[in-house]
Amino acid sequence: MMKPMVRPGLRPMARCEIHTRKAEAALPRLLPYLLVKRPQALLLQELSRLKTEWDRNITHSIRLVRKGKLGARPREPSPSDRAAIMERLRSQLIGLHEGSVQNSGAVADAEKSTSVDGPHRTCGETLAYLAGIMDSDGSVRIERRNVKGMLAHQYRISVRASQVSPSPAIELMAKTFGGRVATGESKLPRHRDLACWSLHDKSAANAINALMPHLVVKRRQAELLLELRRRKSEGKLGLTEWTHRNRWQRPIRMRKRCYTPEQVAEFERLRREVIALHSGELSVP
Repeated sequence: MMKPMVRPGLRPMARCEIHTRKAEAALPRLLPYLLVKRPQALLLQELSRLKTEWDRNITHSIRLVRKGKLGARPREPSPSDRAAIMERLRSQLIGLHEGSVQNSGAVADAEKSTSVDGPHRTCGETLAYLAGIMDSDGSVRIERRNVKGMLAHQYRISVRASQVSPSPAIELMAKTFGGRVATGESKLPRHRDLACWSLHDKSAANAINALMPHLVVKRRQAELLLELRRRKSEGKLGLTEWTHRNRWQRPIRMRKRCYTPEQVAEFERLRREVIALHSGELSVP
């Protein structure tokens, strides 16, 4: 993981304050678009609000002391009370990450806004949000399968996305594009189950076409998947023949359309290019 770029001459406390200020500035801009981590963001925003209020009260108290107005000092929680409040918010945040907190105080109000529909969004904003899910937690691939009775491998496109269950984002993905949401059970006791969404072939192509203007990380892979669909739509240009004996043991010449070796080679090239992009062996132009 890359370390944040901070001016080398700063003390650890000063660096922490810089990171805190940047996070506080980013939260209001990100909050309208968050869905899965909206409760955690609201808790962080509440913590930031309390700390700002406490700092303001301390500054105001210092000014009153300098002016000799000791009786007019605002009432504020003691340092131990402030530490207890911050620890409570921190425990709720950890509980949300681990899935052990369901409804309590600010978390309950936050979870009311994390339904599948989420905050009101336009169609373009919803597609941009789902494209971000695909870039971070999604997978686009070309699958090659052996099918009994076929002369060559079967190639099909597939899009998938997985997040820790329950996941409003995965539910929104299925609600928008269709498809199936399955539960992947965790094999480790401390790990949570996964909500897995998937689409194939034509349905996957429709989803990719809708998300394409907003994709960044997986844009090239998505273009390769659409290229495979386009080449398959050209049809089977080959022809295979064989002799079949009917129940009277009379040989009958049979014919069937099939993909040519050149077409199959092109399908395989596209599949290998997608794999190379996933593994980092091929850089995105």
